[in-house]
Amino acid sequence: RSGDCGVADPSALSVVINKKHCFAPLSWQPNDLTEVDGYPLRAEAATQMRAMMDAAAAAGAGFAISSSYRSYANQVATYDY
Repeated sequence: RSGDCGVADPSALSVVINKKHCFAPLSWQPNDLTEVDGYPLRAEAATQMRAMMDAAAAAGAGFAISSSYRSYANQVATYDY
């Protein structure tokens, strides 16, 4: 188990990580990050996001990503801002 607050496997796709569900080391990041429209996503999420965006565009609708994976350091900077 990593850390003292419950996340044993931060690489699991269904894991929730926040201040109550944390892990160590804080510098950990997924090894399968890829970008969709400049936003880093896990590979599985990116595949599904691209499919959803393509389907929306084909139906005459669209949407954009407004947030995605953040490293711990980036999250701290965002929160402090």
